[in-house]
Parts: sequence; C-alpha cells; structure tokens
Amino acid sequence: MNQSEQVKHILIVGGGTAGWMAASLLHQGLGKLGCRITLIESADIGTVGVGEATTPDVVKMVQRLELDAGDFMRRCQATYKLAIRFVNWMDGGDEFWHPFGPVGGFIDGRDLFHFWYRSVCEGESQASYCSYSVHQRLAELGKGPRNATEESHIIQHGSYAYHLDATAFAAMLKGIALGKGIVHFFDEVSDVVLDSGGAIESLQTKAGRELTADLYLDCTGFRGTLIEKAMGDEWIDWSDLLLCNRALVASIPQQEDIRPYTTSTALSAGWLWEIPLSHRLSAGYVYSDKFLDEEQATKEFVQFAGSKGVGNVRPRSIQFRVGRRENFWHKNCVAIGLAAGFIEPLESTGLALVARGVDAIMQFLPDRRMSPMLAAQYNREVGLLYEEIRDFIVLHYLVNRRVDTGFWKASREIDVPDSLARALQLYDETGLLDRFRKNIFGEPSYYCICSGANRLPEHTLPITRYVEMEKILQVLSQIKSQNEQWVHDLPSHGELIAQIHRRGEKLL
Repeated sequence: MNQSEQVKHILIVGGGTAGWMAASLLHQGLGKLGCRITLIESADIGTVGVGEATTPDVVKMVQRLELDAGDFMRRCQATYKLAIRFVNWMDGGDEFWHPFGPVGGFIDGRDLFHFWYRSVCEGESQASYCSYSVHQRLAELGKGPRNATEESHIIQHGSYAYHLDATAFAAMLKGIALGKGIVHFFDEVSDVVLDSGGAIESLQTKAGRELTADLYLDCTGFRGTLIEKAMGDEWIDWSDLLLCNRALVASIPQQEDIRPYTTSTALSAGWLWEIPLSHRLSAGYVYSDKFLDEEQATKEFVQFAGSKGVGNVRPRSIQFRVGRRENFWHKNCVAIGLAAGFIEPLESTGLALVARGVDAIMQFLPDRRMSPMLAAQYNREVGLLYEEIRDFIVLHYLVNRRVDTGFWKASREIDVPDSLARALQLYDETGLLDRFRKNIFGEPSYYCICSGANRLPEHTLPITRYVEMEKILQVLSQIKSQNEQWVHDLPSHGELIAQIHRRGEKLL
C-alpha cells in the first residue's frame, strides 16, 4: 500500500471510559506505525459511569497496555471479581453462581458438565456442577485468588476480572495517553459536514475549530452525535427481548468484608447489583418502568440500603435503551461504547465490548479509501458478538422461575431469538452448545446458568457412557479435594485488597 493511502489520523469524539480506552489501545497498536490519535471531549457532558464490574477482557487490556497491576488497582479502587452470585432468581432464598474460568476441566476432551450430569442422573452425586469451580469456592469462602507476594494459576491464566471505579479508570488512561503524545482538547461538535457520498468531510466545533481526519470514532454515548444524528445510521431496538430500561445507582459505604464477586439480587421488576470496590460499595437497581414507577423503585432501593445500615440514600436515575447499531462502521465512522450499542450490565460486558470493538478496528483497518468489504466484515463480526451477549443475557431471564410479579412472567414469555432458540433446542436434547464461539463466554458459563436454574438436558451425552462411573466419581472427588487444598492457605479477599492498597511497590 502506498504510504499516501494509509490512515494517518484518527479523531475520537467523546471521552469517558470508552474514549480513553479507544485512544490508549489505538495508540499502542498504531502509534508506532505513524498514526496520530486526537481526542475531543466536552467539558460539560458527564458520563453514565455505572460500568464498574468487568470481565476478564479488562485484565487482558491492563496487561496489553503494560500497566502495573498494583498501581492500577490502587488508582481505580479495584478489587478482584471471581464470579457473579445470583440471589432470588428462582424461588425464595435460592442462589446460584456464574464463576469465571473452567469448572473442573475436561474428561477425554469433553467439558466436565457431561460427566457430572451422568453422575447426577444415575444418582451417584448431588453436588452442583459449579461446586467444582475453584473460583466459586474462593468466592464462597471470601478468599482472594492469590497472596500479595506470589502469583497463582488464576492470575497467570487471566481467568478473573476486576471491580473498579470506571471514572478513575478513565482518568488513569487519560493521563497515560496524554503522556504518550495523544492530542486532546475540550470542545463540542456543533456541526458534522458530510461529503457527497455521505462520509464525514469535517467537524465544526463550538470554539470555531474545523477538524478533519481519515477515520472518526464516535464515543459520544447514547447521543450518537456522528453515527446517528449526522450520518443517520439506524438503531436496532431489543427492548422486546430485554425489558429493563432504567437504573437507580448510588454508592454506599462498605459495611462488611469485601467480597470477591458481584451480587445480583432479583427484585420485583428487575435486579440489584452490588459491586464491592476497595473503599465503597456500588449499588444499582436495573428495572423496567413498564412494571414499576421510579417512586416505587426508589423505595425498594432505599430498603436495600437500609438493610446495609445506610440511611438517607438518594440514588441517581438513569434511562437507557437496549439494542445496537445497524452498522457499527459506516463510511469513515466507527461507533464505540454506548454509541455502538447497549446490553444491560447483568454480566458486566460494557468495557469488554469497547476493547473488542477497538481490536476489530485494528484488525480490519482499511486505507483511506475505506473499503466497504472491510467495513462489512467488521459489522458482521461485531454484530455477532453483540448478539451472542444478548442471547446469554436473555437466557438468564428465560430460566427464572419467579411467579410473584408480572415482570418476571413477561421475561419468560418473550419471542426468543432464533439463534438462542436453536441453541436451547440442542442443549435440551443433548447437553451440547452450538453457541460456543470462544468469545466473551465459553461453555462453562452457559452450563452454570442452565444448571443453576435446574434446566438440564433430557439425555446424557452418549459418549460419557463409555467411561466407567467409578472413574468419573474418582475425578469428581479429586477436583473437590484439590480445590480445597489449594484455597486453604490463601488470604481473605479483604485482607489481600488491604495489602495491595497499602503497598507502594509493584504487585507480583
């Protein structure tokens, strides 16, 4: 490719976590190739700021950016996240887990699930599938995934995530990016000038600037200033599949040991998250205003805060829309973050989608002619990623067994997307999964949700019958024993976090 055809300048509109993640990752990947990164953000427009729990993608991003893990955790009030605990999604007082990492491993190349299920069907075991997860065992015991001076296999394999202050994370990335020469200024886009083909020709700002670039990133949140308002790309609405459209959020003081997991508690018209940071607890009630008004939702939230010993809490109200762009990449503009789409934060995928979207930009980066074929492939792959996450979140609602409110009944009565319906048909018959793409969630994640809700296949997988039950039971017993032995000497999560936040040196 002729150097004159290379993309040499990328302009990011919008800051916040999405904007500064994009700037940092693009600079790392393209800066050495001579591509300039500029970011413009408003000094007045705030960010949503509720994405404080993450998936292992953020661990990989911290490593890729060569951030010191200890410094990152201290500056972002971060704690470890090993699992999600779901409370009251089935019957009163019930709970199930979604731990990260493998659940016990594999037998003869097949996930442990199939052999565990055979042992259950034949009356040889009553233990839950997820009880074989070392991550879940650590979470149940309130222990950290390592000690302060040594790594562990969980840390080495990156099979964990973080709870973090998203605003502090954005500020940290901003400081690092500016130190590496990324151009930044405060201003607002007042007009988007399109050329005769509908691509962005230039941006006009309130301060009188005229800005041009080879590629534009829209990180302006739900506003979609470039991709939607100016370029007219359509929004695909998923509110008929995922009913929640509002959230009440607040921070409350820590009143207990810092948990190494996120808690999701089902309430009357949605669910309430508890995300433990090092110095506070982030809480939010995600609900549907079709089934509950804000006053009633606030009462439920205040009641929760009262159970934590906190009074006079005044949650902030946020309205959101669930769905995705028809085209994430349109002409010479790419939407990232909330401008690209939003799937409720039940599995904390917001920051992972930002990282995956930026990675795909670098994978399909065209020259200045902006090949429609490359954009189309980007849209196909990112679209499949959004749909995979959508289906996984919908699955949580489909398997709920609450009958006490209209919201939970309606969540089970949606028109299930064809992709999820096919996957469930295969799973219900055989226990196999055709949605396993090794993307955000792997096979064990689906098995944890389905088995936790007691949605189990009609038949065991025939291949498991070639393994003697004695061997299966021996392996299951060994897994439990090894997990207990390994977690025994690890410190409590609260103790580990206190050590990390006291230490000034690098975290090993």
